Amino acid sequence: CEVYNCTAPGTGGGLTLLSGPSGIDNHLVKDNLIRNNRADHYGGALFTKMPVIFEGNAVETNHSRWQYGGVSFVETVKCSVLRNRFSGNYSEDYNSAARNPGGLFIKSSAVTNVKNNIFYNNTGYVAGAAQFITCTPTVVNVINNTFADNNTLAAGGATVRTETDTDFVNNIFEGDLAGIRIVGTPAPVVNITCNNFHDHSDRITINPNHS
Repeated sequence: CEVYNCTAPGTGGGLTLLSGPSGIDNHLVKDNLIRNNRADHYGGALFTKMPVIFEGNAVETNHSRWQYGGVSFVETVKCSVLRNRFSGNYSEDYNSAARNPGGLFIKSSAVTNVKNNIFYNNTGYVAGAAQFITCTPTVVNVINNTFADNNTLAAGGATVRTETDTDFVNNIFEGDLAGIRIVGTPAPVVNITCNNFHDHSDRITINPNHS
């Protein structure tokens, strides 16, 4: 289906998934065009607190007034982000407290897989494409993705910012931003294996004490 030109006064400009029937392990959001939606708070395209498979969607030019311009997964049991294209998503309010990414935000998800996606020309404050926070007890798996020409407005920003244990495997990073920024106290365990870094994206910054 197509979800476009919608506005929400709270969360999820295009779609919001907050509760559902018990006993369902995963909800499927697949093969949709989610374009030019806006939320006042979180997730211009989608906001969910439910276990979800988000697959094969085109997420384009969505934005939020406060934080997390594209898709936000918060306090989910598990989420899989597979074969999507995130392009031109952004957050309107750029401030250091929000730390908002333009494309994808995942927080407190017990099982997290981000595989075979394209992130292009998304803009946030310190994370252009994606940000991961406190996803325990397992690691965030970031595998076979392409990150190209994403942007931040803050100095020291990066394409992907992680504050939780993360495995980066076989991804492509292109553009003028540092590819990965690792932050948090204590410092998360991050494995970076067989990735390709082009242009200035070969910078990987580690600053455990940065807020």
